Amino acid sequence: LEAISTAKIQNKKVLICFTADWCHNCVRLKNETLSDKEVQEKLSDYILLYLNTDKEKKLARQYEVYGIPHYVIIDSDEIRYATGTGFMPKNEFLNWLDKKGKTSSKNQSILQPDP
Repeated sequence: LEAISTAKIQNKKVLICFTADWCHNCVRLKNETLSDKEVQEKLSDYILLYLNTDKEKKLARQYEVYGIPHYVIIDSDEIRYATGTGFMPKNEFLNWLDKKGKTSSKNQSILQPDP
């Protein structure tokens, strides 16, 4: 993913938002939460990537997306820091970013190593 290369160059994490055109809560998340000025300021610390689950089925499986909207914070080595699912209003989302975006709780790579 180009976002991972960009994250490496800019020394940022990637916030992947899995959505779909038909998903009401995905539209709400994008229009109400992610477009908020305070959230936008916080997101400047991240490379933001929107992926449509209907078009990116392989990536949705790889990132274990079982409901949408679904969001994943990874670093440029694809180490997962946090995941979340469902609509979050601004304050809840900002708290989630503050708590989950700092350290990897599982230090779990998304890409599985070869046996």
